[in-house]
Amino acid sequence: MSVQSLSVVIGGRACNARCPFCVSEQTSDRKQARKHTINRINLETACVMCGTARPPALLMTGQGEPTCYSSEITDYLEFFRDRPFAPRELQTNALALGRLATRNKSGVRGLDKTTLQHWRELGLNTIAISIVSIHDEANACIYNPDYPPLAETIRFVRSFGYTVRLCLMMMRGEGYVSLPEDLEAAVQFCRQHDVGQLTFRPIKAAYASKSEHATEFVRRHGLTDEEVQRIHEYVAASATPLYQLMHGMVIFDWHGQNVCSANCLTSDMASPPGDHRSYIYFRNGLLTTSWDHPTAAAILQGDPNHD
Repeated sequence: MSVQSLSVVIGGRACNARCPFCVSEQTSDRKQARKHTINRINLETACVMCGTARPPALLMTGQGEPTCYSSEITDYLEFFRDRPFAPRELQTNALALGRLATRNKSGVRGLDKTTLQHWRELGLNTIAISIVSIHDEANACIYNPDYPPLAETIRFVRSFGYTVRLCLMMMRGEGYVSLPEDLEAAVQFCRQHDVGQLTFRPIKAAYASKSEHATEFVRRHGLTDEEVQRIHEYVAASATPLYQLMHGMVIFDWHGQNVCSANCLTSDMASPPGDHRSYIYFRNGLLTTSWDHPTAAAILQGDPNHD
């Protein structure tokens, strides 16, 4: 059995963005979280199940915005400090980080420059920033009208020694990425601003989505299979494939820029028996292999006494 990553779901559903294609809205019921507790017994079991022969990546993600729960991020990093997980990545829309960079205030209690330095010392090494464009105006239309300058956010994060990965969600519209030349411009932006990694994927509707609004947005603005295929063919012709990750994700060298093609939803249907793209851990102790079907795909049930 092998697993590519352990995704730890930080906090509850609170979010400072308003993404109309939100995957969390499609795959969760938006119940509000209660007090901040972590089921450490099941988390210990999850670590054992991940094994130690080939340490998987630790991905700190959320059904809301993880940086809204800065103290919980610290708690998890302290738990994993001496455990064999690498790399260790925080996935975020970076609105709070951008505000900290430009205004010296993140707008989130407990999230300041000292916190970012402490996370680095605890082993966090990668900040993965979700974007829909390299243009601030386009990002503002999706995430928040008060969108901080992306280039300044990247510079600020890099100043702490973090690797920056941009997670680009492709969609139709002015300023977004829907054509090969749009993606090439994004690659050039990454080179210009010292971005270590670029992952690109189309916005998608989840199977049995719980959000009609998000599904309709994807239907109107998502790329067709033909458009996605055209982009993949362009990348294959322009870049050198380096290696393939589980489930068809491919890492390329695009004239010196690390680029990865990916899918935003988890599916293990095409995996060899016993192999999983990701274990997904919720703080109540639920360990599952699927965002779409978390209960049915559960390996460990969550403790009903936790939120």
